[in-house]
Order: sequence, then structure tokens, then C-alpha cells
Amino acid sequence: MKRTEWASALKSTRGQYKEWQSDPDLVIDPHREQGEVNEPEDVTEFDHPLKQSEQSVWYKYFQDNEILHEIEKDVHRTFPHLHFFQIDNPDDTMSGRLIQNEHYRSLRRILFLYAKLNRGISYIQGMNELLAPIYYSFATDPDTEWKSYAEEDAFWCFTNLMSELRDNFDKSHDQAINGIQERMKVFNNILKMKDPALWLDLESKQMNPQFYSFRWITLLLSQEFELPDVLRIWDTLFSDEKRFDQLLYICTAMLIRLRKDILAADFAETLKLLQTYPPCDVLEIIQFSREIAHPDYYYSPPVQEEEQEGEGGTDGIEDSE
Repeated sequence: MKRTEWASALKSTRGQYKEWQSDPDLVIDPHREQGEVNEPEDVTEFDHPLKQSEQSVWYKYFQDNEILHEIEKDVHRTFPHLHFFQIDNPDDTMSGRLIQNEHYRSLRRILFLYAKLNRGISYIQGMNELLAPIYYSFATDPDTEWKSYAEEDAFWCFTNLMSELRDNFDKSHDQAINGIQERMKVFNNILKMKDPALWLDLESKQMNPQFYSFRWITLLLSQEFELPDVLRIWDTLFSDEKRFDQLLYICTAMLIRLRKDILAADFAETLKLLQTYPPCDVLEIIQFSREIAHPDYYYSPPVQEEEQEGEGGTDGIEDSE
């Protein structure tokens, strides 16, 4: 698309989003349907809250409520510590409890509309974690005009991202070339090639890559780091045409960074370490991942530490601390 066409394209997509949000066929209200019927007994006979037919407006309404309930639960767990998603309740300041804010409502509307438009996949836990950084980027734009369209623009960017990640959330595609199981297998093979000793240690502990890398890969590391660091990683990924290959190298760099700790740990300690990744300099990890991606890269511990290999080894890169 030419730059001169951006304005008209934005106007079109933003308008389409608003139309969908007000479309009665997407956002079902059975009470509105009842109001269009003259005889109350017709509503009871033809359609009522207990009817289980997929054609029933009430049935669709309750199905939608189930989806909304799942979305609500996950949205409230999205970056809860971030002030951006928090508003103090003026009626309950002593308890420190928080009420839902406008940004959470935007996330909910986006996710619900996506679920309605994509019935094959609907909503699956974790989508909220992918949407939040996108929405945050638009909603904090210094340009007030762009910020005012944060919800509309975030919806379309999220939709485009999901078109590339859809197979990660679809169990029927787990074994496909873009499925999550296949991606984890490729990730494990990269580690085996780049650092055989570390790979062998994890294998000996029966540390299945699924125990930690499933979340890393599916959610693009959005739960492993603070939001500013997630955005730095995503800048790297989205600027790379082979973004998902690069993601696997970043994951490999994360493992090698913890090499010394992993080699010295037992199964439980290793699992805790990888499921709660310690703070680090993500720019350092990104740079190291580029080195790993080079075909000739092969990790070798420093000569003076080779003798310690059996007792713990060393990090692939220096700790940020």
C-alpha cells in the first residue's frame, strides 16, 4: 500500500470496526428481539431462555455470555501491576482495591468481537496477553488523534498478528509446520546444535521443552518480561520477516544465559527458574540471539571454566546484574 493511501485505509478500517461493534447480529440482545414481537406467547412458543437450538436468539446470547465471562477473567489478570491498567476506586480507597478501567473495557470489546468474527477459534486464554502490548502502544501514543483510535487500530493489528499465530492456538494444527508442537521441536533442535551439553543436561532431567517453551513461543514472551522489555523484543521480531525463527533463537539465548544455574540445579529448581525467568538486559539477549542464529555458532565455555562443566558450567553471556 502506498503511503498516500494510508489515510483512506485507516478511515475505512476504523469505520468498519465501529459498524461491527454496533451490529445486532454480532452483539446479540434477546430483549431487543422480544420487543419486535407483538404477542408475548409467540416468544414463549418460538424462542425462550430454555431453548437449546442453535437458531435460538437466547441460546446464542448465553453462548456469548460464556465467552465474555472467560474474557473478563483473563482481562483482569492482564498486567495488573501496571498503573496504565489501574484506577483507584474513590469509594474504596482504604482497601486499595481497584475497579475496571476504560482500557480493560477496550480489551474486552476487541477480544469479544474477534471471537465473534472468528468462530472457528473464538477466544482462547492467552490472546489477552498478545493484545495488551499492542493496545498499550496505541493508547499511549503522544499524538492525541492517533490515541483516540487506539481501540480500532489495536483490533486490526491484533487480527493481523493472530493470522500468523492462529495455528499456535488451534490443537488440530499442533503438528503442522506452523503448529506449536512443531515450533517447540525446532527450538529443542536449535539448542541441541548450539549447546549440546546444556541440551543433554535438560534431557537427563527429563525437562520437556513444553514445560516452559510452550508459553514462551505461544505468547511471544509477553509473560516473561516487563512490558517495556516485551515491546523491545517485539520491535525486533516484527521488523524481521523471519520473526518466528528469530523468536526461537531468542528463546535459545535465554536458556544459554542461565546455563550455569541450570547445570547446577535439579529438576524442580530448573523448572522454577525457567517458568519465572529472572530479570535481565533484553537488549543483550537480543544481540546474543543474533550471534546464535549464525550458522557457524557453537557454544563453548571459556577454557578456564571447562573443568567446571560437570559442576555448573558458565553463562553464554554475562548477567546484566
